[in-house]
Amino acid sequence: MATKPSISHIRRGASALTNEAGKLIRDRALNAAHQALVMALQTVQAADRKLRGASAPRRKTTRTARANAKRKATRAVSKARRAVATTTQRAKASRRGRRVAR
Repeated sequence: MATKPSISHIRRGASALTNEAGKLIRDRALNAAHQALVMALQTVQAADRKLRGASAPRRKTTRTARANAKRKATRAVSKARRAVATTTQRAKASRRGRRVAR
């Protein structure tokens, strides 16, 4: 069974990623630099969790019934607005066609 990496090992990895990001920024490879910095941040956060002793995995927060109801109501309102917007646009387009025909 493999052993868990030590804190110093994680820090070395994060430092290497940060140095690499610096080189990428200098070369104007900004997308790759961003990815390297995100990886460095994640490794530092993992080290922090290890230091604090947070052994349990983080769980996604569950939505409450109130939040679900609010989300559904917002979705229904936006659907209604879209439906109204499409019907009004169609009516205007047909009116324009009639004016040209006269």
